[in-house]
Amino acid sequence: MQTSTQLLFGASLLFFSIPIITPFVVRIQKFKNIELAQKITKWHISVSIFVIFSLTTYFFGFRFQSGETNIVFIVLVAAAYLYLIGLIFQIKPRLLGATLGVVVAFLFLLVILMNILVSAIDGKTNRIELASNLYCEVYQFGFAGNPGGLGVSVYRYLGLGISRRLIRGSYLDEIKYPFNTQEGACKYTMARMSS
Repeated sequence: MQTSTQLLFGASLLFFSIPIITPFVVRIQKFKNIELAQKITKWHISVSIFVIFSLTTYFFGFRFQSGETNIVFIVLVAAAYLYLIGLIFQIKPRLLGATLGVVVAFLFLLVILMNILVSAIDGKTNRIELASNLYCEVYQFGFAGNPGGLGVSVYRYLGLGISRRLIRGSYLDEIKYPFNTQEGACKYTMARMSS
C-alpha cells in the first residue's frame, strides 16, 4: 500500500512539475527578433520561478494572516501555473506537446475542483488566539456515516502580515479526546506539541 502511494505521489509530482520546467526547455522560434525572444523567455522563466517560490513557501508553512489575501495569492499562483501549462503545447513534436498539455491541464483542473469541493463541504474555520504571537485554526469535518472530528492547525505570527504553520492539520476525534470546545482542542494540541 505504501509503495503504491509513493508511486502515485511520484507520478503526480512529475506531471505537475512539467509546466514549471517547460520555460527552461522550450525555445521560442517564431520570433525573428532575438531581443524580443529573449525578453519573452525571461518572462516565462520569471513566471516559473514565481510558481516555484510560492509552492516552496506553502510547503514550509508560510502564509498571509488575512484569508482574503491568501485567496488572491492562490488565484495568482493558479493563473501563473495555467500560463505555464499553455507553454507545454509549444513542445515539439506537436503530438507530444498536445498530449502532455491536455493531461497536465486536466489533472490541474481536477485538483482545483477537489479543493473547491473540500472547501465547500468542510465547516467554517475558526481562528482562536492562543498567545500574543500564536493562533490556532479549527474546522470541523465529517459526513454521513463518518463520526467526523476537528482539524487543528497552529500558527506563529512572524510580522508584516505573515504567519508560519507550526502544526499542520492535527486531526482529533471529538469522541475520544477530553475537550468540550474548540478552544479546548487548541490547548490539547498545544500541550501535545510541547511534550
